[in-house]
Formats: sequence, structure tokens, C-alpha cells
Amino acid sequence: MEENTIKTEKAKLPLRHSTLLKIFAFIMALFMLAALAGSVLGAALMWEYDIYRTDKEDLLTDLCFGAAYYDAHDIGYYIGCDNYEAAMELIARKNIDAAEVVCSGQQGWSWKSGPWPEDGEFLSYEIAWNYSVAEGGLAIPGYDGDADNVMLIRLCLAETPTAYDEYWLAYHVTELAYSMLYGVYLLIILSFAVFLLCVVYLLNAAGHRRKREGVTPSWTTWIPFDLLTAAAFFLIMGSIFLCDAIMWRSGYEFLSVIVVALAAIADTVIALLWLMSFALRIKLRTIFSNTLIFMILRLCWRGVKWCWGFAGRIWGCIRRTGQRIALFWKAALVFAAVSLVEFIVIMATEYTMGAEVFIWFLGRLILLAGIVYLCHMLNELRQCGRAVAEGDLSYQVDTRGMPSQFREHADNLHSLSLSVNRAVEQRMKSERMKTELITNVSHDLKTPLTSLINYSDLICRESCDNPRHGEYAEVLHRQSDKLKRLIDDLVEASKASTGNLDVALAPCDAGVMLMQAAGEYEQRLTERQLSLVAGQPVHSLRIMADGRRLWRVFDNLMSNICKYALPGTRVYLSLEDMGGDAVISFKNTSRDQLNLSPEELMERFVRGDGSRSSEGSGLGLGIAKSLTELQGGKMEISCDGDLFKVVLRFPLIK
Repeated sequence: MEENTIKTEKAKLPLRHSTLLKIFAFIMALFMLAALAGSVLGAALMWEYDIYRTDKEDLLTDLCFGAAYYDAHDIGYYIGCDNYEAAMELIARKNIDAAEVVCSGQQGWSWKSGPWPEDGEFLSYEIAWNYSVAEGGLAIPGYDGDADNVMLIRLCLAETPTAYDEYWLAYHVTELAYSMLYGVYLLIILSFAVFLLCVVYLLNAAGHRRKREGVTPSWTTWIPFDLLTAAAFFLIMGSIFLCDAIMWRSGYEFLSVIVVALAAIADTVIALLWLMSFALRIKLRTIFSNTLIFMILRLCWRGVKWCWGFAGRIWGCIRRTGQRIALFWKAALVFAAVSLVEFIVIMATEYTMGAEVFIWFLGRLILLAGIVYLCHMLNELRQCGRAVAEGDLSYQVDTRGMPSQFREHADNLHSLSLSVNRAVEQRMKSERMKTELITNVSHDLKTPLTSLINYSDLICRESCDNPRHGEYAEVLHRQSDKLKRLIDDLVEASKASTGNLDVALAPCDAGVMLMQAAGEYEQRLTERQLSLVAGQPVHSLRIMADGRRLWRVFDNLMSNICKYALPGTRVYLSLEDMGGDAVISFKNTSRDQLNLSPEELMERFVRGDGSRSSEGSGLGLGIAKSLTELQGGKMEISCDGDLFKVVLRFPLIK
């Protein structure tokens, strides 16, 4: 079973993850590029030699003429030097059936390498030279220096070359050219198509490895792309210049041809590797970020940001220092400017008497000391005014040594601090008195009210013959209970607004609390013909809150929905994670038209219905807002037509 699973996984492996297929495609791309280059070169040579309108033997004659020309020259040179063995050795080494040398300057002088073939018309060449001894030419035996003497050399090539030389190469090139007259174009198309297919596969497979998902960086991606591009460019150009130098010095020798072929293969490998690295960097989206230029620019940018931040910190320090002693520096600048103008006037008028200049300088020093002293006192008074404005009413200015006007101003600031302090104390005392008054009065009201409720309950339970007796007792009990709830809401609203409620914050799950509230009010909402739609995220959202106070907030809001929502509509409760906050939304359609703004609805004793015929005291939203803020949250109300929406925001525990 496990073996079948392994085989299935291997079968599902994409082709671009196969290492063997990548190697095969790489090698095939090299071969196809070589075939493409050779076929394109062959097609170009065919058009160069006009092979489509030239006879096969004519083409072979043209290709062999250059080699025959140099061989005839060498044979004539050997014969002219009486070196017949060298001439015969050259003829035997080449695909030459026979050679004949005739000198027209000497009657009857000639030389033959052997019998002339009967069918010697195949590729026969007649090449003549005019030799002059005065010009350093050949010395023919019996030659008297006549300038009209001409040496005629005739060569007859073998019809079927066997030795490996230039004639053999020209013969096989001609055979190949005429055998591939039109097949060379098919070879160009096929080699280009296969090469393009291999390159596309390599580019697609770049970065994909076995047993690894996604794109994986390779060793080339660690090299900056611009450095890799420059290295590839210089390597390819260097190999081209090297091959050109070798071919120029050595000619088309076998070894030089091998070197050029190896250089071409190396250049192709470099180009393919560069293309694969380029494709991989595009997939990784690092084509620009992984370059030396980008690194240098990023380093420069970081340096600029650091310098800018450092300059900002220095400027901030200078600005804060200037704010502390701004008055002194302003006075110092004005004093320096005035003194500089006076000094320039003194120098311009050539007023150079020593005693007067010394007195002027001494007066300026005394004036500077006075300015510094005045600036110091003004700075002290300014700091005192700032402290009072920020609420520090205990700040005192040392008035010793101050002139009367400055001392009077400092005393006024001290008196202002005392007056503000007394006003704050009076207000705090008034707030405490109001709280104590509400607490005491509520206690005094609750004591008789409790008795009324209890006795009305007892009256309701007693049997009586008068049928109106039970109705009166029920009204008395209902109104007493309503008065008790009103007193409780009033006391709690007062305590919440003044911050006199104890709040014990602890981590709690907002979703659990919201779902509990939805469950508690589900039956009541059903009785009011309201459909509840509640939603919360999958993961829990934990907030810091007082569970008892948070439940009171939910209870007030749900009770408000039950009182004022339009029957037959939906009620939406939702909990979301937005920007690091737990956002709890309560949405319902109002039964009555909302003619009040959200701010007016938040005020105490304000109800959603203008007739004030519904149950409730108008304190629910105000209590909910105060309790929410005491727990570190925010409460917002919005009205869109008949849509009434309450949003609670609590910071999430990180």
C-alpha cells in the first residue's frame, strides 16, 4: 500500500521538478543551437555561391581552385629547385592523380609525375607563372633570364578523393550541400522549434526542485543580478575576442577550430544559465532588489534617513533649548546687531581714541549684563504662567531680587494659582456633596418604597370580595416597582458619570458575553416579534472589562431594542476584529420615527418616542455610555433613517 502511494506521488510530480529532464533539456538546447547555427550558416553559403543555379561540378571546381592554386605553386617551386622527391611526396599526400610542368622558355623541357589519366578532364587546372630572376623568382634549369619565360603547371584531381585534405573537404561539402538543398530550411525550423521549446521549459522549471513546493532560490540568486550580467557579458565578449585572435594567428587549423567550438559551447551555457537566473529572479520578484545598484541606493537612502533623523534630533534639541531661553537669544541677537552697527559706524568715522572706545565697550558689557538679568526674570515668570496653564497650581517663583514691577506680576500669578486651586476644591467638594446627597436621598427613598412594594404584594395575595381591590393593588405594585427601577437607574447614572463606581477589570471573552446576552433575550425578542441574527468570528476576542458592568451595558442596549424596535423586523448583533479593537454592533429598525440626533439620544431622560408613553426612564443609553468609558471603551450611536445602530469598541488584549 505504501509503495503504491509513493508511486502515485511520483506520478503526480510536475515535469518541471524533474532534475534529469532539466539536464536533458539543457543538453538538447546546446545541440539544437549548434544545429541551428550550422544550418543557418549552410543556407547563407548556399545563397552566397548561388547553388540553386550552379552545376554540382562547377561548384566543386570553384571550391577546389584555391587549394589547387597553392599546390601548383608548391609543385612548380619544387620542380624549379630540382626537388622532384618533394613534388612527388606532395602529389602522393594530396588527392591529385597527375601533375605536369612545362616551361615555354626552353623547347622540349617538361616534367610529369606519371601517366596522364585517360579521363583527366575531371577537375583539371592549368596554372601559369611568369618568373623573373631579377625579381627574386624561381631559377628554372637552363633558363637564361628571358622575361617571356612562362611556367605552365597542370593538375588533375582524383574523381573520388580518399586522402583527408582540402579537396576531400570540398567534395563532401558539395555533396552535403546538394543533398540538403531544401532540407536545410526544414532543419532550421525544427532546430529552432526544439531549441525554443527547451529554453521555455528551462525558464519555466527554473527554481522548482523535487520535494519542495513553490519557487526555491538557487546559488545564482545570491549573486547580485547586475554583477552576474556584467560577468556573463565580459566572459562571452572575452571568448569572442580570444577566438578571433586564435583564428587570425593560426588560421583554420584543427586545434583552433576545436577551441572556437568549445568557446561557443561555453558561451551558450553561460547565456542559458543567465536566462534561467533571470526567470528565477522574476518569479522571486527580486529582479531589481537583488542588484548591487539597488543595495548601494538602499544603503545611501538609509544613510540619508539616518542623517535626516540625526539632523532632526539636533534641530529638536536646539529648538527645545531655544524655547527655554528664546527670550535671551532674541535679546542677544538684537543687542549684537545694534552693537555691530555702532562698531561699524565707529570704524567708518575713524573714531579711534582709546579711552572713548574702552568706555563704549565697558558700557556695552554692563548693558549686556542687565539684559541677561531681565531675560532671566521674564523666563521665570513665563515658566510660572505655563505651569499654571498646565494645572500645576503649586508652582512658586522666587521673587527675591526682582524689581517691584516683576515682583507684583509674580504675586498676581501666585494669587491666580490660589484662586484656581480654591475653585477646583470647591467644585470637587460640590461633586462629593452631590454624590453623598444622591446616595443618602436614594437610601431614604428606597426604605419607604420597599415597604410600599412589600405591602402591595401582600394586598395582592389577600382575598377580598370587592373586584376593584385586586386591580388597585396591582396598579400600586406596578407603579412602586417602576419607581424603584427609576431610583436605581438615577443613582447608577450619577455614580457612573462621576466615576464613583468600582470597576474590576479582568480578561474576558467578548464573544461569550455577547452570546449570553443574546440567549437571555431570545425569548423576550420572540415575544416582541423580533428575529435575532447574531454573528462572531471563529477565534475568540479577549478584552479587559468588568464582567458585571459589561453585562449591564449589554442588558441596557438589549432592553432598549425590545422597547423601541419595530415588530416583524430583524435585530443584528455582531462582533468583529477591526484594527486591534473588538467592535460590538447592535442594529435594529426603530418603531417610531427618529427625530433626534445621536447626541440628543445620549442625554439623560430622553426617550426614542416623543409621546413618552413607553416604559423606561431614558437613562439606559447614558448609563451604558458611562459604564463603557469607565472600562476603557468607546460607545458610538448612529441613525440612518429608521436604522438605529450602537457600536462599542474595546481594545484587544495583545
